[in-house]
Amino acid sequence: MIAKNTLLIYQFSLLNLPQVDNQLLTQFEQRRYQQLSTEKQSTYLTTRNILRHILAQHYIPPVSLDYTPQGKAIIVPPFSNFSLSLTHSQDIWMVGLMETNSLGIDLQIPLPKNPGALRSRCNLKTTTSTQDLMQHWCLCEAYCKLSQTSLWSALRTPIATVIIEKSLYYYHQSKPNFAAVATTPIHKILFIDGKNQLFSRN
Repeated sequence: MIAKNTLLIYQFSLLNLPQVDNQLLTQFEQRRYQQLSTEKQSTYLTTRNILRHILAQHYIPPVSLDYTPQGKAIIVPPFSNFSLSLTHSQDIWMVGLMETNSLGIDLQIPLPKNPGALRSRCNLKTTTSTQDLMQHWCLCEAYCKLSQTSLWSALRTPIATVIIEKSLYYYHQSKPNFAAVATTPIHKILFIDGKNQLFSRN
């Protein structure tokens, strides 16, 4: 099982996903699958099956996987003390898993094409560095995944202050820009090569 206050991040390349046995999709996943273009359906199906294999590695029954009406992946009781969050940027897909009431993660690899416009949209000073801008963006994305709230309204707030005021906890790193927000402290983060370790964890 996952140690307390530890966030596991499984990392995969969408260009070279491991093959896993097919499992049944939830009704939400079936609807989402049908909405996708043909070229994206295969990737979606594979990532959903990988997600179930990750849960199984931690003795969480795959049938406990469900989604909120907004599309956030959740683990239903009796495993409600674990939370999931998914993110991807370019060809990298991540799965976050932690023992906490709610979790949000975000990855941003490319820098914005127009940093000035993004600073203005986020109500940030024109002197805000690109690194601080990306931290703000990542934290907003992660916070909104946790809280299921609007991204565009969060972008115009001092998000780090908002997170602390709501008694939440966050982590951020750059190169690449990655952020996590949780309802419990994040004391340790383990980044795992999912392709190599998906079938080897006990």
